[in-house]
Amino acid sequence: MPVGDITVGSLGDSLDVIIDAARTTFESPFIMPTKVRRVVLPENTGTGWDEIRLDQISAQLVTETTVLDNPQQVVDTLTSFVPVISGITMAITDRVARRINKLVLGKLGMLAGDAIERKRDEDGLALFAGATTTLAGAGTTLVQGNISAGARQITSNTTERPPDGPIHAVLHGFQIHDLHTQLTAPVGTYPIPAGLSEEVYKKGFRGIAISGVGVWEDGNIALTGTDARGGLFHRDGLIYVEGMKLKRFDKERPELGGGAHQMWIYTEYIYGEIRSVWHFGVLSDATAPTS
Repeated sequence: MPVGDITVGSLGDSLDVIIDAARTTFESPFIMPTKVRRVVLPENTGTGWDEIRLDQISAQLVTETTVLDNPQQVVDTLTSFVPVISGITMAITDRVARRINKLVLGKLGMLAGDAIERKRDEDGLALFAGATTTLAGAGTTLVQGNISAGARQITSNTTERPPDGPIHAVLHGFQIHDLHTQLTAPVGTYPIPAGLSEEVYKKGFRGIAISGVGVWEDGNIALTGTDARGGLFHRDGLIYVEGMKLKRFDKERPELGGGAHQMWIYTEYIYGEIRSVWHFGVLSDATAPTS
């Protein structure tokens, strides 16, 4: 017969397991849907967003002896984007709903919504791999000059100047760290001068722009070895066409596991490139920073 004090350890099998809190896995901010041109496909107008671009025509000098008889032909170009459906479903048996902690049960729907939003962000990030031009390069340390060069190639290209609007750089955090290091490295042991270096030193690149380019961190950018591929683009260089907003369906399923509830969430969208000269990939080294 045991001898000794009664402790938590001695009566461990009698303790109730009480869940005091529940949370979902924290997600990286979903950047892409908020940074590109966003349009909604009107209902009953077909399956795709159709956009016409009219090419430039030229004027000429006219003198008193000029016979102006060279009419300028207008040429159009059609670009179409057809949204596709993404979805997720979850089936929860009634037994699970009766037995698991209510705090956990309440988070299941949030998981499904986050999965849809993560896919929406990742689909936008996938455009960067198809950019005609890539800045920096595999194994190359990203520098501010890469960002500035891309921005000027967008605003001063000879094909078509973009309209007024923001230019964004969406990068992995390890790429942004290299920009941070470049800007703060000259400080050394000297006092930090007031201005941009001080802001970056204190806050990182949160809210900081380079050559008019807003820099945004997106943790959903996948690493390929020690490299990451972000992107730099004018807002109107990429488009997000929404065919259908989030829609949820619910169904009781008495035939499943003694009774269950199943839900489906759908959305319909597509990303596309409007102008290749307004969109660059940014491929660079993304080794995990240590200092």
